[in-house]
Amino acid sequence: MQMSLDKTQVHAALTDALNKKYKELLAALAETDDSLSADSKSTAGDKHETGRAMAQLEREKIGGFIQQHEQLMALAKRLDPLLVTPTIRLGSIVKTSNGWYYISVGIGKIVASDQDVFCLSPAAPLVAELLGKKAGDQLLWQGKPIAIELVE
Repeated sequence: MQMSLDKTQVHAALTDALNKKYKELLAALAETDDSLSADSKSTAGDKHETGRAMAQLEREKIGGFIQQHEQLMALAKRLDPLLVTPTIRLGSIVKTSNGWYYISVGIGKIVASDQDVFCLSPAAPLVAELLGKKAGDQLLWQGKPIAIELVE
């Protein structure tokens, strides 16, 4: 088991995951726009209007996801992967008896240096319990003890 992870590699993996998802959202938006464009050429009456309205709603939904994702990307960009602090805070990488966590943006699991790392927002309930703690501390989470082994 790896004792430490290169924080710059973890941050790079997070950035890559965010960029990949962003491209997927943009592609979905372009596909919806194509669908809207194709529907505007149709003359099928009420069915046409319903299809257009649904495509427009889908476009708005994807647009909202893109805005949220851009906020996540902006937050991740502000994190300094070279900053190391003794206590857990935004930007910390934490090794616990449960696994690795990167306190950053809540996108779930990424892989960095062949290691699973869970990217969690400071607003996540587990992170709320971890904030301010340091290596050697323990906490009880959902009835199970978690040991904090490393904070970077």
